[in-house]
Amino acid sequence: MYQSRIFLVFLSFSLAFTLALQAQFPDLIQPGTQSKPWPQNGDVPVNTTASARRMISDLVTTYGEKYAKGQEFLARLDAIEAKLAANAEDAGAKAELESLIREAALANPLLDFDQILVVRRNAAHGWGFTDLNAYTNDTIQRMGWDNELATISNFKTSDPKQAVLTPFYRHLNDGIMRDLDLSFDGKKVMFSGIDK
Repeated sequence: MYQSRIFLVFLSFSLAFTLALQAQFPDLIQPGTQSKPWPQNGDVPVNTTASARRMISDLVTTYGEKYAKGQEFLARLDAIEAKLAANAEDAGAKAELESLIREAALANPLLDFDQILVVRRNAAHGWGFTDLNAYTNDTIQRMGWDNELATISNFKTSDPKQAVLTPFYRHLNDGIMRDLDLSFDGKKVMFSGIDK
């Protein structure tokens, strides 16, 4: 039960975060530039009214009054479902659903911070991680990376385009930067990188 809640929190945050990134920084995630196709989700539909209802209902059940707008989100979802039932291609209702999913996910009480530490990189060589258990870090291209450490702030607003990407460190060369480890007080970050 606990692990499934952690997964739902992670999934909620990942969805909202990805939507915000795609809206504000279209060049940050470039589907046409990575060397391999986007991973597929199998047969599990996402960003639907049913998946939104599962997420919101779980957050209402788990956090009760701490998830203050839970019932309001469910009522808005009911209205969106009615619009989509009348016209499945209603662009306005689809936009409302996307906005609701983002707002409901970011209202998660566990997301009580206002900055996220990221590695901003051009995905021309892949994402910088191995995608198969049999591969090791030696299979990752060592040089030729355009990457830097940055923070994303103001990501909880209703308009994802208001999110702010603030780079604060660029690697000394074009080596890969990975494996971030943030200090407990959030003032230092350690990462692995290649010097030459």
